[in-house]
Amino acid sequence: MKTRRLIPLLVLSTTVLTAATDDGITFSGVLVQPDRTIVHLEEEAKSLSLWIPVGGTFAGYVVSAYDAKAETVLLTNDHGTLRIHLLDDAKVKNGKPAPSSEKAEIPANARQIILTKDGITLNGKAVTEQELAESLAQAFNQDKDTPIALRPGPDTRVDQLARIMDVCRKIGFTKFSIESRN
Repeated sequence: MKTRRLIPLLVLSTTVLTAATDDGITFSGVLVQPDRTIVHLEEEAKSLSLWIPVGGTFAGYVVSAYDAKAETVLLTNDHGTLRIHLLDDAKVKNGKPAPSSEKAEIPANARQIILTKDGITLNGKAVTEQELAESLAQAFNQDKDTPIALRPGPDTRVDQLARIMDVCRKIGFTKFSIESRN
């Protein structure tokens, strides 16, 4: 009798895991604020790459929840639920800033982006978001491993940082360093 109850549960579990893979949606980032959580989702088939708040919609799903402990996002629609795990290479390995005496030199080919309430600077030069995108695209075409260092100012809103990270992702960059606001 107990065996009969277990079989449908196993089939359901397999179906949910397969559906997450078949839908081609990846969970590649999360920004948690006291008043809201924003997740970065990508769907390769439709070339979608967006930052979505919990409660928002993406590719026919509602972003229902983010589980920080399990590092998963829960997506729901009329057909069911997907639980998608955060990509391993999207995780910050050590979020603690290094003591100032241990900070690494910035490589010559690095692009340092500073965000303030007054705008954007790229390697010390004020730029528009369009100029930033053009310069980053040129850098990516020359070297796909160009280091990208983002430094939000103390007055930078999370959505501003998310928008610039999205610009970088659309160009093809997948790894960034986010420097302390100090």
